[in-house]
Amino acid sequence: MLTGSLFLITMAALFSTAAEPRPAGAASNPPAPDLDHFVPATDQIVSTLQVHLAQRGPAQEVVDFESAQPNTQGKTPRDLMILSWDHFAKRWVTVWNGAKVQSPDATSTSGGLAQNAVLPTAAFISNLTYRPITPAKGRTDLEFQDFYNFGANGSVEVGIVHYDGQSASMAYFDTVNPGTSRPKVIGKVPHQELSVPVGWLTTADPQCCAVRTYVYTVALRKQRFKGGYQQSNYGITASTQSWLGVYALLPDQANGTYPDPLVMTVLPGSPAAGVLQVADQLVGVAGVSAPSSADNGPPVMDEVAKSLPGAKIALNIIRGTTPMVVNITLASTAKAAYTKDQGAPSPGYLGVDVTSMTPALQSQYGFVPSAGAVVLSVADNSPAANAGLTQGDVITSFASTPINSSAALQNAAELTSSFTTVQIGYTDTSGTAQSAKIVVGSFPQNTPGPEVTEI
Repeated sequence: MLTGSLFLITMAALFSTAAEPRPAGAASNPPAPDLDHFVPATDQIVSTLQVHLAQRGPAQEVVDFESAQPNTQGKTPRDLMILSWDHFAKRWVTVWNGAKVQSPDATSTSGGLAQNAVLPTAAFISNLTYRPITPAKGRTDLEFQDFYNFGANGSVEVGIVHYDGQSASMAYFDTVNPGTSRPKVIGKVPHQELSVPVGWLTTADPQCCAVRTYVYTVALRKQRFKGGYQQSNYGITASTQSWLGVYALLPDQANGTYPDPLVMTVLPGSPAAGVLQVADQLVGVAGVSAPSSADNGPPVMDEVAKSLPGAKIALNIIRGTTPMVVNITLASTAKAAYTKDQGAPSPGYLGVDVTSMTPALQSQYGFVPSAGAVVLSVADNSPAANAGLTQGDVITSFASTPINSSAALQNAAELTSSFTTVQIGYTDTSGTAQSAKIVVGSFPQNTPGPEVTEI
């Protein structure tokens, strides 16, 4: 019995030893990647970083390199690549390459490469930084920033790449104007966030002085959908940027200055909802001044931007021909109703060249009306041509808006979203009053329309 017990103990010890995991060592790790297979020999590796972007397995290799050949601007293009070890093929593979990944707003490619790549080879990158960010337990992502001519006239691309163990994808991406400092990872693992300072510049000219710097926070958040489906993605959870809640039409410059913006759309749930109306002219904020110049866009945009979220502003507007003051409490762009660059209306296009009716023209034509927009020419295949308008017609109404000048017609048409059907009234060349339905179009590529911006 004693001998049998010793035998059992010995066998148990043997199996116990065999079941223990092998200690991690050089034999259990993949060989270092041969970067010559991934980076062109003419390019120079700037730095490498090992980071565990997947919960299991060896670390991924992040490679930052720059081209040895400067572009036409004398800058050396930079690129960022993520390599991962393929356990089945026993080799390193590229799972992300910034020069071949389309930014979210890119729609076309050329020769297999994205024309609007996240890190395009023609970019004037002055500095590229990257670091891991851990927003949740069991998840590590790679946050990167590339700075284009960092300074008052530059821009910053901020992105977050997520690797799920098989492929890497863009989890967040944005392009911003530089603020007074650079983006940084804040918070403690596993609840880290990305703080992004942005310099406020008017949309009309992002090459001048920032009115102030606002900061927004990007964090991983959970979303629930109908049917119990859940999804975790990055989004803006806090922002010190003020939000009025309108899409405004920026008319073309007149005499070197920008006319006051016109409200094109009031967004539901925004501070402006129930207060402002379509076609309201935004004149300025009472008691607030901001630096402005002929090339810096409408001053009212800067004046609104200077006020922080939660501030109550007295906004001077013109409704029709009546000056008014309306009080609005600004919100933050982190508000749920705010949707950056989504749903922006497209200005309406008629395809007519018009002039205002004058006594001289009325005498020349020899008929009424005494006011309206006289059609000088009609573009081929334009909405106006499809509606039957011809040279010499006088447009007197557009939808429910009386038209007494060429400017009135231009505003009425451009404030109407593309592909909207409206009724127009006009007097034809015989002096007969007519009406027609017209489907407002969008501006052709060779005919740039006015800018629409969110305020």
